[in-house]
Amino acid sequence: METQHLSLNTDKMSDFQQWKQINGDDFSLWDYLAGVSNIEVALAFTKVFLPDFVEHEGGIFLSEAFNLEIYEQWKAQLGDNIASIEQVMNHQHIDDLLPGSESAGIDNLFYLGQVIQQMWENHLKSLYPKYSFEVSCTRDEYTVVVTFHHSNLQSSDKRYEEILSLGGQSVIIPKVKDSQPKSKPRDRTSSSPH
Repeated sequence: METQHLSLNTDKMSDFQQWKQINGDDFSLWDYLAGVSNIEVALAFTKVFLPDFVEHEGGIFLSEAFNLEIYEQWKAQLGDNIASIEQVMNHQHIDDLLPGSESAGIDNLFYLGQVIQQMWENHLKSLYPKYSFEVSCTRDEYTVVVTFHHSNLQSSDKRYEEILSLGGQSVIIPKVKDSQPKSKPRDRTSSSPH
């Protein structure tokens, strides 16, 4: 696997920059974490970087995003193409996980998406060594999406792209658990396929 160089732009991190201005130029990101974070937030982030998975009908899905009813709806539309079902059900908008993330800039959001992509690749490889997965991180000017699917099963990337761009809006698969409203909700099409 080729090592990818990722770059974080701390100049776009306004809170960090305020701390650095007060504490001096040698103030580091680790110093910042010690000042603003806590163990419970750190522990919660482990489930973003190393998520739990659900195995269903030969597919591997993020447990936080898996819903049997939604799975059946996608299966009715996509047939037995498990890789395509995985691809659409596993896709996550990084900015939906972190309200207010647009203030850090799309480049930093993409950086975070790339980190998550690498973590998911390694995590999937360690848990499922007999399978091959394609984990991708894509961006446009407003959002960053990370998803994965079996790469050794037939997948229709074109169909996935059509699904994601229905009516010029993003399709979001609802989480099993209810979540708090986001500070800036995105226009969404119905969670079920049409």
